[in-house]
Amino acid sequence: PLGLVVARLWQKRAFLHTSIAAALHSFVGYGVGGFYPAFLMRSHGMSVAEVGRYLAVVTALGGLVGTFLGGYLADRLTKQKHDARYQLWVPAISTLISVPVSLLIYVLPGKYAVVALMIPAGAIGAMYLGPTFAVTQGLVSVRERALAGALMLFVTNLIGLGLGPLL
Repeated sequence: PLGLVVARLWQKRAFLHTSIAAALHSFVGYGVGGFYPAFLMRSHGMSVAEVGRYLAVVTALGGLVGTFLGGYLADRLTKQKHDARYQLWVPAISTLISVPVSLLIYVLPGKYAVVALMIPAGAIGAMYLGPTFAVTQGLVSVRERALAGALMLFVTNLIGLGLGPLL
């Protein structure tokens, strides 16, 4: 039953910590994503149409590559090292790496360099997704996985989409 699964998930510290971490990551990602258009238009003189075209490619390519790469690396390192902690080391390390890469976006003078750097920045930023959901799925039984994933998405988007663009 729904209530039982939700109660069991909230009692698991690993689920709580993973949910909060994913929500905070999402908060930053959606916040920055909401700021990029204004930044590109104000700082690099791009039109709305130009920003839309570039950000569509940047978001799609960065998100696709990052989500796949994060899951692939986490699975490979976990298997290679025989250590499940790599499921969360990959998102942690990629998040740390994303900070200086992302900060470069705001100091580069050329708009094409900025747009080009947004792709790896987006990819590195998206590397948390696969491992986060893998960890969530591993915390519950097979019959509870769909609800656990839905609850993780709910928490992540409630905080990320709810507060990130606003702040």
